[in-house]
Amino acid sequence: MRGFAWLQGQPWATLCRRVAALSLLLHVLVAVRSEGFYHCDEHYQVIEFAASKAGITPVSALTWEYGAHIRPWFQPAFYYPLLRGCLALGISEPFTLALLLRLVTALLGWSALVAFARTLPHFFPDGSVRRSTLLALHFFHLVPMLSCRTSSENFAQIFLLFGLTLLIEPGRLGPSFYASPTVPVPARRLEPAWLLAGIAFGFSFLARYQAALFVAGVGLWFLVYGRHKQRFLLALSGGFLAAVAFGAVLDRWGYGAWVFPPWDYFRVNLIDGVAAKFSKSPPWGFVALFNAKLMPPFGMLWLLTLFAALFALPRHLLTWAVAPFVLGHHALAHKETRFLFPTLVLALVLAGLLVQRALDSAERRNYRAPRGVSAAVRGSVVLLFGLNLLGLVTYSLSPTSPRWTILQGLDALAPAGYTVFTGKGYDAITRCGSDPRFYWGKRHWQSYAASSGLAARDERGLPAFYAWTGNALTVHDNPFHTQCEELFPKFWLSGDQARAFWSKPLPSSLGKSITTYAVYRCAGGPPASR
Repeated sequence: MRGFAWLQGQPWATLCRRVAALSLLLHVLVAVRSEGFYHCDEHYQVIEFAASKAGITPVSALTWEYGAHIRPWFQPAFYYPLLRGCLALGISEPFTLALLLRLVTALLGWSALVAFARTLPHFFPDGSVRRSTLLALHFFHLVPMLSCRTSSENFAQIFLLFGLTLLIEPGRLGPSFYASPTVPVPARRLEPAWLLAGIAFGFSFLARYQAALFVAGVGLWFLVYGRHKQRFLLALSGGFLAAVAFGAVLDRWGYGAWVFPPWDYFRVNLIDGVAAKFSKSPPWGFVALFNAKLMPPFGMLWLLTLFAALFALPRHLLTWAVAPFVLGHHALAHKETRFLFPTLVLALVLAGLLVQRALDSAERRNYRAPRGVSAAVRGSVVLLFGLNLLGLVTYSLSPTSPRWTILQGLDALAPAGYTVFTGKGYDAITRCGSDPRFYWGKRHWQSYAASSGLAARDERGLPAFYAWTGNALTVHDNPFHTQCEELFPKFWLSGDQARAFWSKPLPSSLGKSITTYAVYRCAGGPPASR
């Protein structure tokens, strides 16, 4: 680990402060730049719910989950005062409101990371592994992007980290915690922390019901290895139940009747099998998902870390926390990459613990790796660092989809409003089976019908634009390209040289897998109607 010697040049507390300050700037930057949503649920099940209470989205436009009473109102209620306050101040532009929600969420996520970083001295001796783990907690390329998402997965992880911090920080768990996990502390002065941890775990559950698996694992660990089990169980369960009762009141406010969404969620998705209707995957389905959806090789390393911890760190608190959650999701038929996102921060710490354990084992056996092996390890570390830096820059400077950049460009061209007529499956904003009414406002969009012709303005007298989706080879094969002006053309798609490039065999094979978009402004014809 000599390559990380520079990390030893400053005190631990100073390093934590400097890393936290830089991380804060990065979180704000990512919140500003990552317009849109990573997955539909973070918008339609959270922001649209909050917007319905704020008078932005009509209740009739909410997704079917509202009528089924299967979504918690904890997170929408968290955002509701901010939306109401902005509207009272005359701030109603949807992009601005969404930005403020992301900023608030990013600050909350950053606070959870800073708090949880306080527990690292309980897990690691002071050295390169602990300090590298601190950097990974804040600067792993997915961390800032996911921390600003208004998703239930993010909120579940945030309050899980707060809860774990409250349990661990007062406990003085030593550097050999993975080998000797007993909690050697008197309990009386820790009972308030246990109660607050229970509340935090309850909030994690209210954000995403599957977080109950995290809570079960943590609770079982303390009951097996901790002391004063009755007091712990009473305090933690009391806080958890208080949070759940608070959530029931919020659900009453949101749905207008006394309902119990956790049971309805379980009944609809598992007993009635609705979740499995979306897709079914074998138990190893996450391997394919993480390999395809996340930047290689980090997806596979993430999964390997979670499963390696089961065998190498079987008595560790964090292993007990993630094991029920990970194994439970592997047992479900319906799988999505985001389902395991709440394990990200814990996986980073577990990865550090695995490295520390390997180094300690080598030191005890006085093992010295051959020069070739050492060079390969150093090269792998440098490669992973470079790939992570590439991912960090990409996620920090890019929106969640190019379509958000297009909408910003159309806003600049037509600040008073416009209509986007969409063809070939183009969604101005991902619909996910429902109109994103929160973003509607002055913007309208609807499917293009060839019989309607092409017009410069919509029926409101506002500018009309036309959009098409395709791959790098076919995106310009549309009814608008020869008759209208392409807006925001991409140099790597437009022009004779670009077309000649994509017509060659190798680029053609690649181009078929690249989804891209084209937007046009047309002239003439009567106003287009909705």
